[in-house]
Amino acid sequence: MKKKILIALGEVPPLHGDAKQLLSEVAEINEIVPFVSEDRLIELASDVDAIMVAAPHITRRLIEASNRLRIIARLGTGIDNIDIEAATEKGILVTNLPGMFSETVGEHALLLMLAVSRKLILADRAAREGRWNEFHMVPRTELFEKTLGVIGFGGLGSAIAEKCIAAFKMKVLTNSNNHLKHELVRKVGANVTSLEELLRLSDYVVLCLPLNDETKKSFGKREFELMKSSAILINVSRGGILDEDALYEALHDEKIAGAGLDVLAKEPPEHDNPLLKMDSVIFTPHCSGITRESSRRVSLLCAQAVMDYFEGKLPKPPVNIVNPKVIALEKTRAE
Repeated sequence: MKKKILIALGEVPPLHGDAKQLLSEVAEINEIVPFVSEDRLIELASDVDAIMVAAPHITRRLIEASNRLRIIARLGTGIDNIDIEAATEKGILVTNLPGMFSETVGEHALLLMLAVSRKLILADRAAREGRWNEFHMVPRTELFEKTLGVIGFGGLGSAIAEKCIAAFKMKVLTNSNNHLKHELVRKVGANVTSLEELLRLSDYVVLCLPLNDETKKSFGKREFELMKSSAILINVSRGGILDEDALYEALHDEKIAGAGLDVLAKEPPEHDNPLLKMDSVIFTPHCSGITRESSRRVSLLCAQAVMDYFEGKLPKPPVNIVNPKVIALEKTRAE
């Protein structure tokens, strides 16, 4: 029987054509564009062997209703939209691509840093509205030789740090924690300090954390009160990490100077979200990892991971197996 693959990416660019061509040689493909309801997704997934997913939620209901599902391949890093426990219980392999967007998102982080520092949106507005000379009086800052604080020094955090050092000779700080990879710190040449010291010293604070129970709303009022009044916050990880009410208060009371946000707690945001009315914030619509190059790269990697698993082979790095317990269970059954 020919394999069946469900591609559910949500409102992001579709799976790259090269990956579709690869998969079509061994499987029947059903691609959903854009989002559908959970009930409809469950219906479509009931008889598939693989799901390739980006933004849609793969819930316990869906997993338990899927009779043939063997692998869920996440086209990205975050897995907070997949019920890993349910997948593991049912012996379904889950893969993701940690670090594959580091360079792409790293570029975007620098874009936000520069855009907020140079007040790019205000500059564009002034030029379009005939206030050319007025903008010259608006105070702006540069990145050169400033201090960057990276919270979450993994692949993304280290990529941002490397770019900031190479381009702007910035000093880089990261905070000591149980997850810190000291080999990355040494490679980049960052300095490790306490979170409190990082916040007090940094001109730019970049959040590069995964969203989980430990990090949810972990950056809030206390952290903003420690930051410089001239500091700028950048979030290119997950919106749920940030207490947006505390951010609004910090910006409104000028406890910090600005923010660049690619992610929000609710996406898209409500029209009355007060942050949307602030000139000190620059937004992008959770698009930091989406480029032509990255879309092709991750599409092919996930397609190959699915094909390998169909052939009885484990997906190879840089594809990561999220729930290796499934492999151990398969080996036990085989024995």
